[in-house]
Amino acid sequence: MKKIFSKLFKDTLSIALTVVISVALIVMVAVAATTVGNNTSVGGTLGVTGATTLSSTLAVTGNATSSGFLVVGTTSPANNMAAGDLLLGGSATTTGDLVISGGDLNKGGTALTMGGALTVTGATVLSSTLAVTGKSTLTGNATSSGFLVIGTTNPANNMAAGDLLLGGSATTTGDLVISGGDLNKDATALTIGGALTVTGATVLNGGLAMDTSKFTVADTSGDTAIGGTLAVTGATSLTGNLILIGSATMATSTATTTGGVWVGAVAAQPTSTIMVGGGKAAGENGGQGCIELWRENKAFRVYINAAGTGVIAEAGRCRD
Repeated sequence: MKKIFSKLFKDTLSIALTVVISVALIVMVAVAATTVGNNTSVGGTLGVTGATTLSSTLAVTGNATSSGFLVVGTTSPANNMAAGDLLLGGSATTTGDLVISGGDLNKGGTALTMGGALTVTGATVLSSTLAVTGKSTLTGNATSSGFLVIGTTNPANNMAAGDLLLGGSATTTGDLVISGGDLNKDATALTIGGALTVTGATVLNGGLAMDTSKFTVADTSGDTAIGGTLAVTGATSLTGNLILIGSATMATSTATTTGGVWVGAVAAQPTSTIMVGGGKAAGENGGQGCIELWRENKAFRVYINAAGTGVIAEAGRCRD
């Protein structure tokens, strides 16, 4: 009986030691598997309830889901990040699309700089300022609900929605249509360096001056001054007075049987009068009138005598 209890005790102790050693080996294996430097493979879900620090590369071959925010790098968040936020402490490269569906794209709440080309295939809404330091190419339509400034020039006046300010030169290969405003340079004179072709009616509300004084039209009176020769190839109608301060030459190539210069009465007017010279009444000094006629290279003058009682026709020029 004593031998039986002794053998039973030895067997029980042996089994107990075996269990203890097995548990110790399992713990040692588990500890060794989670030690940095060894590979760990998780066949199911890995749940982490505390902070996790990775000193090496984390490779995800499938999908990764986070119920909080994710910080890549050693940069500490400077603001209150919420679940779903991503903070990149360095550079980020994507080989696919970057879709922003419900937030903003900015750099620390300030201006965002694009180092390369930016291609936009859909509608773009800008709620703030867009500054372009390089070239910008638009292959489609561009719509602005505010004003647009091209260049670094700051608007000197209050620009409204739909206004365009060009800080430099502008070239158009098509038409420039101004339907409801004015074309000026800071509300002053506008200089056109090349040819200007106008196919429609032109309205000038401020007068007209060509080459300073060669051809001018006064703004208020409408008086027209021509600094050179005026050549008229068609019919000319004068509804007012024609005053010649200097001399005037009227030549005609028509036959003598056809009138070269006509002076006719306006409709409903009884007479047609040609006045040569000035009046002399009430102390006014008037010049003497003289008509000079030519025939076969000889001049004849017709004028009123000194007494004012008759007309004298004789050889000679009026200036003699």
